[in-house]
This record gives sequence, structure tokens and C-alpha cells, in this order.
Amino acid sequence: MGLSLSVGVLAELGELDPEGAETFENYFATVNRVLARHHLPAHIEPLKVDSWGAQMFGYSGLHCLRRLAAHVDSGLALPAPGDSESAGDERLAEYYRIASEPKRSGLRGLLSKGPKFRREFDHLILHSDAEGFYLPQDFPEVLYGEPGEELPGSMLGSTPRLLAECERVVRQACRASLSNGAAIVFN
Repeated sequence: MGLSLSVGVLAELGELDPEGAETFENYFATVNRVLARHHLPAHIEPLKVDSWGAQMFGYSGLHCLRRLAAHVDSGLALPAPGDSESAGDERLAEYYRIASEPKRSGLRGLLSKGPKFRREFDHLILHSDAEGFYLPQDFPEVLYGEPGEELPGSMLGSTPRLLAECERVVRQACRASLSNGAAIVFN
């Protein structure tokens, strides 16, 4: 099973699978409860919209992208090309570790050892890669459902934040290409 994206899932299911649509209506009700807990506006999923879907470059490709983001976030140069082991990259593992700790501030934060992360890639790195929702509204942190809530992936990401994070990785790759004279190759 590969990684895929779907936009307009409720509209599509409404036409093809009413039972599946009801399941997603329940998911979106949970989405709105999570948003309300964070004092954010409700999301109204359109029932009439052109749906869109695509297969992504797979989980290993996503881990390569996350690895690049972790290096960019800590101020390092882009690493060598990734492979099937990118999910175990030390810098990416450190990003996950730091993200799981309480935020440090003041002198304690300045004196902490290890790489300094700005944590500007949470929507790309921390959001579940197996399932979940990205919403077309801007909020700074990935939002989490409560235990037992019916929310695939248990997380909500922000589409505008995800876009900005991905654009930043691409900008860094372009800067590297310009500075060393090497081409960027998509394959």
C-alpha cells in the first residue's frame, strides 16, 4: 500500500459510497471538536467540489523529504541523497526526540546541548504519515485528538503551514544547486 492524497473525499464518497461518506462525516465532526478545543474556526467540508487524488512517492520518499527538513531546520547543509534508511537519520531522530520533550525557554533552552532546532517543520515532520487530515486554515502547531476520539491519525495539520514548509525545503535545494553549480534532477 502506498502513500496517497485525496482532496474532496466527502464529495466523492457522497456520490459513490454513502456509507463511507457517513464515516467521514463523523470524522469531520471530530475534526471540529478538536478545532473548537483550540479556539479555531470549524471546518466545513464541501459536499460539491471537484475531487482529486494522487499516489505519492511512497513512504521512503516522504522520509527523505522529512530528513531534508530536519537538516534545514537545524541550520545544516543538505545531506547526501537519502535512501530507504532515511527514516533512521540521526538528525531526523533528534528532531522527533526534541519535539516530544517540553519546550525549553530562557537560560535552560540556551544551555541545552545538542542541535538547535527551530521547530519550523512540525506539519511536515510530526504529522502522521499513515493517515490523517490537513485543513485549509492556518494554525501554528499540529493539533492532536483526545484518546478514544474517532480521528484517523489522531492529528490535524495546516495546509498553509505544510505548503510553506515544503517550499522552504525546495528553496534550500535550489540555493544548494546555485551555489555548487549542480543541477537538480527529478526522477
